[in-house]
Amino acid sequence: MTTISTRTESGRPETSKPASRKSKANGLLRTSLDNGKDTVLDALDGRTHAVKRAARKARFATEDAFGSAAVQLRRHPLRSAGVAFAAGAALAVIAGQMRSLIGPR
Repeated sequence: MTTISTRTESGRPETSKPASRKSKANGLLRTSLDNGKDTVLDALDGRTHAVKRAARKARFATEDAFGSAAVQLRRHPLRSAGVAFAAGAALAVIAGQMRSLIGPR
């Protein structure tokens, strides 16, 4: 067994009780948990950076899509209105079909 030694105020070594197995196990457990915590935090930092980068790319892609949609609306206003009308009509037909499947209440 290992003994834990400390120094007194006078500088003389003072030995205390031998270290128990339980205290050794607690020390090893603490060390393992600290190492695991550091590993997890490092992985989270890397993932956080990747998520922020992906969000930034998505924001720029969305802004580009809105910008190109605005240009298309200015260049072809009647075609844009026709597409919007057709999309609305298609959604109305789908909603009507779903309502008939559910049945009247």
